[in-house]
Amino acid sequence: MEDEWFDTVSSLKKLPPGKMAELGLPQRLQLEIQDRLFGKAPAAAPPKVQAAPEPAIAPTMATAVLPMEWNVLLSKLTEELSESAEIMKCLNILHTVTTNLLTYPTEGKYRKIKLAAPAMSATIGKSASARQFLSKLGFEEKEGELTLSEYNYSWPKLSDALAAVDSAIAQRLRTFACPHSGSQGGVRV
Repeated sequence: MEDEWFDTVSSLKKLPPGKMAELGLPQRLQLEIQDRLFGKAPAAAPPKVQAAPEPAIAPTMATAVLPMEWNVLLSKLTEELSESAEIMKCLNILHTVTTNLLTYPTEGKYRKIKLAAPAMSATIGKSASARQFLSKLGFEEKEGELTLSEYNYSWPKLSDALAAVDSAIAQRLRTFACPHSGSQGGVRV
């Protein structure tokens, strides 16, 4: 870090993806910095994106998602999966996918999900709502994989989705921590 000085907005904007994490900045601070630098929509794609034809960008614009819609999808997810452990695994996967996309917007490995992978087939594969959630993020299913193209990246959409997933996880944890607060009757041992 001694060799790298980030003393202007311009120098921070030139910071390569993932570098903030390498510097040891907390994730929430990273997100806040990116939000302030890029105004809720980081310039994650190379300049060629601006020259892309209009239809390539249209899916992000056409599929605006209201914050309440994320909650409805997550609520349906809890109805589709029968086991509490499956629900938490699925929510944690959605959290990880969304967080990785926000933290590393240009890294291709975070834009692909192999549905045949055991963890995915046991959770995402069993829940139409989870797949719809990912679809609303901009993922498209092709040949057993969900892929998010660089043209479908939407910072506000990902931020809203992450907030909804965090809220759903917190609600599930509260339900299991307080025996009388939910229909589950507390933590099963």
